[in-house]
Amino acid sequence: MARRPLSAALALVAGAAAALVIPTGFGTASPAQAAAPGDKDVTAVLFEWKFASIAKACTDTLGPAGYGYVQVSPPQEHIQGGQWWTSYQPVSYKIAGRLGDRA
Repeated sequence: MARRPLSAALALVAGAAAALVIPTGFGTASPAQAAAPGDKDVTAVLFEWKFASIAKACTDTLGPAGYGYVQVSPPQEHIQGGQWWTSYQPVSYKIAGRLGDRA
């Protein structure tokens, strides 16, 4: 019989502690701000592009347009195959593959 009041008291204490710890966050968020121009924080995704084409695009188009980053397919030597996922199956750290090499 003594367990029921004890469990009720523990539940009350746990509920009060949770109310103090968990913030509600309603109405406290600051308004979103746009990035200042010229931050070069836009990323171009050029998966499966040949590395020579990426270099040309960065120099001629993306850089002057304000892009700051380029995501490319992994450069390391990988298993053979034409599917996109073969680029993610490395066989060495050598920079070589169907997209280009160090040259």
